[in-house]
Amino acid sequence: MVRVLLISLMVLTLWPSSARAAGHDGEVSLKGFIVARSEQTLSVRHGNGPVTPVLLSAATVIGGLRRSPGEITVNDLVRVEGVRAAGGGVAAYRVDVVLAAEGFRRAQPEYNSVFWNWVVNGSLSVPLP
Repeated sequence: MVRVLLISLMVLTLWPSSARAAGHDGEVSLKGFIVARSEQTLSVRHGNGPVTPVLLSAATVIGGLRRSPGEITVNDLVRVEGVRAAGGGVAAYRVDVVLAAEGFRRAQPEYNSVFWNWVVNGSLSVPLP
């Protein structure tokens, strides 16, 4: 019973929200790790895919484990919701920090574990040997 509850919680929390929001009036939703940041921009990499620039504004709501844009650091796992911006970026209206960089370093299991691949890549695929 506890296992089912934990799996349900993980699916609701970590499920790639891009599958839910794709195609609705230019809305974009993505999950990934922060690989670089500046005052108004976060660079987010989803799995092994390309880096997506995320533009922050004064109206962007920061949630999850951080409370302000200045607290977001490189290696934080984030879920971003916003609209497609010019140049392929995302103008964010919400950024949730799902896993802080400090917790990531402490909690990272063996790199090839199925669960960790699911967290990083948003899928249950298992790499072939």
